[in-house]
Amino acid sequence: RNLGIAMARGEFVHFMDSDDYYADISVLEHMYNAAIQNNVDICGGTIELLWDGVRQPLKHNYANTAFENNGIIEYRDFQESYYHPRYIFRKDLLERNNIRYPDYKVYEDPPFLVHAMLAAGSFYALKESVYVYRCGHKIRKYTLRNTIDRLKGIKEVLMVAKEHNLTRLMYFCMCEISAIADSILSWAICKQNAEINVLVDEINNLAGGMAVDVQTAVTEYRNAIKMKRSFIEECKRSPQIIIFGAGKMGRKIKNLLEAE
Repeated sequence: RNLGIAMARGEFVHFMDSDDYYADISVLEHMYNAAIQNNVDICGGTIELLWDGVRQPLKHNYANTAFENNGIIEYRDFQESYYHPRYIFRKDLLERNNIRYPDYKVYEDPPFLVHAMLAAGSFYALKESVYVYRCGHKIRKYTLRNTIDRLKGIKEVLMVAKEHNLTRLMYFCMCEISAIADSILSWAICKQNAEINVLVDEINNLAGGMAVDVQTAVTEYRNAIKMKRSFIEECKRSPQIIIFGAGKMGRKIKNLLEAE
């Protein structure tokens, strides 16, 4: 993407993920015309979801995916960092402010979008659907590198949000932390990864201690390990074990005991 920005010769640039597509063949023309007519550096529209071959509204727990009306929106009133492919960006805006995607394996787009939006100050919104996000065809795995880079991206957005007093954007960052809390704690506790611990501490300091309490989680995790060992030892002393229920947890217990 950064190479694309450097090599682009057009007035505006747009970024598309390889597995997505435009809502129709005229959306770039509509966004460009709206940007020129309203003299803005960024223009975007509604984003849809393609799930199991069906196009539908994209629903997100805490992000606005659809614009109800056409018009200019001040970024301070918007404060979101998601879905950068539904916007076009004036290349000169990116060049003048030296805005590029950070070198993260994941979560590189929210910092880019936030920096671009703050540099522009406002953008023009189109209520029409412009971009279709394909979902459900791949599995996301939180590797160590992915977890670290996602935390770096969240930290970067959080720093900008705090600097500009964007409280709604800070809330979104906390939601992001909650969404990957299991992965964070897995690497921080099970693997004892020092970089994860440092990043969590830095994010906690920025967020006033509202992100992830690793130390409490460590204590709870260790207590859980003791309870698990005690449970297994008790089961070993029993001549017969009956597992009530055949659901997900029942299968986990069965697999656990068989492994022991």
